[in-house]
Amino acid sequence: MTRRRPLFVVLCTSLAILGCDPPEPPAEEEPDQAACTEGVREPAAQDTGCFEPPPPEPEPELEPGTVREREVDLLLVVDNSWSMGTKQRRLAQSMDALVSAFASAEPPVDLRVGVTTTDNGNPWCRLTTPEAGQLVGSGCHERLDSFVVSGDTNVDVRDSACLEICARESLELDDPWVDVAAYSPAESGELLRCLVPQGIDGCGFEQPLMATSRALERATENGFHRPTARLAVILVTDEADCSHNQAQEWAFLAEGDRALWSDPTAIRPTSAVCWNAGVRCSGDPSALDCMVADRTATGEAAADPEHDAVLYPVSRFIEQLEAEGAMIMAIDGVAADGSVRYREALDPRFGDDFGIEPGCRDGSDWGLPPVRIHKVIESVSGAGMESSVCASDYAPAMTGFARRIIESLPQ
Repeated sequence: MTRRRPLFVVLCTSLAILGCDPPEPPAEEEPDQAACTEGVREPAAQDTGCFEPPPPEPEPELEPGTVREREVDLLLVVDNSWSMGTKQRRLAQSMDALVSAFASAEPPVDLRVGVTTTDNGNPWCRLTTPEAGQLVGSGCHERLDSFVVSGDTNVDVRDSACLEICARESLELDDPWVDVAAYSPAESGELLRCLVPQGIDGCGFEQPLMATSRALERATENGFHRPTARLAVILVTDEADCSHNQAQEWAFLAEGDRALWSDPTAIRPTSAVCWNAGVRCSGDPSALDCMVADRTATGEAAADPEHDAVLYPVSRFIEQLEAEGAMIMAIDGVAADGSVRYREALDPRFGDDFGIEPGCRDGSDWGLPPVRIHKVIESVSGAGMESSVCASDYAPAMTGFARRIIESLPQ
């Protein structure tokens, strides 16, 4: 019996005889390389013929306080109590010098300036509107009522502290700060002359350190502080820091012990409470040795200053500033040569009001010698970072501060 060969064998044999090659399988379709991402390729999740690039490396997180750019975010904390009219005028007039110092830096520096006040509230300041570290973005023309106080002391500095030095009716800022690079130096100086004066109707129990702390807490959230910028703070005040713990505010109240009052029989406390709560002095009354103290409302040394002391311990503010990599300076009650001098008040009434003799005087203007502020500045920024609030011209101080800040920036 004859077996049939399969048909495909016959065909293949015939093709071989004729010299033909068998048909090749169809070629695989090449991927559209134009649609593929160039660079290092990893196999795609699906077999598309293309290769996908790896995901980008995440940006390394910056350590707090890292300064990578020539940027400066400068916070001015301005005392807005009744005695500050002339001093705010001097401060506003020094803004051109500040802007010029940064504008002339090489390589250039991107400067941003924000302003807040020392008003953080007090039981005796029910009628003030504490900024509590909020930045103020309006010009002094828009806040003229704040340049007048009435009561025990009647003062009106609308002309001298605002109208004579600021020509702008409003600032119309997009944000409550001035980005100096967005304007000419002349325009920036003009804006800052209008922004800096904060009025004189603020609380007389000034809290520059707590105002700074709260402003720094808000600075990243509100966009003021750029993560790669140098953060710098300049305090401008003529009184002692009174950054009090609200849990201990009964030290100020008439129903409290009144142990820190200069006159326990008085109707209300004076600023001397702040001095008595935060300073300890000894030695010759004409050349006292004064240092930071943490006292309770009963006048005793606090066992746990963070919770028991009337004023928050300065260590809290030092740690915060150091964690931010910030620099801090001040125009305060140091002498003309920058030294701090303590002596008992020559005028008993002044002593009752403030607890100490002024550290500087200029006619009717004065400034109390700093203790808590001085400690913070020396701990964080070193010596030589304070200038006298009694100086007739703040431009040299601002130029000097600007130079120290610029020196701290990367090249």
